[in-house]
Amino acid sequence: MLPISSNAIIEKNKINSSEKWLLLLEINYEGESPIYICLNNESVVWPQTGSTVTFGGDSVTFDGDTVTFGGGGSGGNTYLPAIFNLSGIVETKDGEVPSIPLTIFDLNRTLIPVIESYDGGIGAEVIIRVVHSAYLSNVTPEYEESTEIIDVNIDDSARITFKLGAENLQNRRCPQQRFLKNNCRVTFKKASLSFTSGGTEEISADQYIQGDTSGHQAKVIGVKLTSGSFAGGDAAGTLIILTINGSFQAENLSLYSDSGFSTLVQSNIATISGASSGRCGYTGSETSCNRSLARCEELLNQLRFGGFPGVGTTGILK
Repeated sequence: MLPISSNAIIEKNKINSSEKWLLLLEINYEGESPIYICLNNESVVWPQTGSTVTFGGDSVTFDGDTVTFGGGGSGGNTYLPAIFNLSGIVETKDGEVPSIPLTIFDLNRTLIPVIESYDGGIGAEVIIRVVHSAYLSNVTPEYEESTEIIDVNIDDSARITFKLGAENLQNRRCPQQRFLKNNCRVTFKKASLSFTSGGTEEISADQYIQGDTSGHQAKVIGVKLTSGSFAGGDAAGTLIILTINGSFQAENLSLYSDSGFSTLVQSNIATISGASSGRCGYTGSETSCNRSLARCEELLNQLRFGGFPGVGTTGILK
């Protein structure tokens, strides 16, 4: 849960106020634009930008006759007014997944056609947020919870009833790790790079990096910061990559937005001090692997095989 801000604490402790708490919903169906609604009688733009102008001194002198500022608050997502009710968590004695009933009156039929096209859209994401109308410029909500739709019902009066629930823990594999004899546990060509950032641009998954000395290229599939922040240009951590070409040596990295490495985002985004490493680390020209020991031997990469060939054997001692 997000920590409550100092502004929210002040508003909570007021005896009365002309401002209000706003309940926002973001509904995401795969392949569709997000649907934004708020429990309010008018639209709400959140987060707002451009609504505040601050000057450093007591007086300001302008050379011209006209001064134009950025506007009264824009740049965020527009949450349309809607009538809905979000109830408390429902638990039963039958071992069902705890759920949260959400009832929406879709009088303008904005949401119903989307639901019908997805046969209910079980598994779609619903993000619940709480913000305060006096602080719509805050980019962090006072409360945020991500749930998914586990059941849906629509009646003749355009009333949609969702059941929102968390992931069913009974569907998770337990234990998480398994010892398999002939099946590799790691992603093909997956490797890791220890880096220190040299720029302010953030590196994120689904972007692409290229070395400056040998032209090695890779797709980023994960980033883990261990210190610093990208904004300060002093971040350090680990890049999880899918190697497209080569094995990275000590070099500077440049960041691209496309797999063809034609759209440069920023050069010298980071520096690595050594070669790439990882459980797979295959850097050859092959593009597929069925993650079997036999295939790993074909690729001459069996020393990094992520399975456990010794499972089920008696070993050397009897």
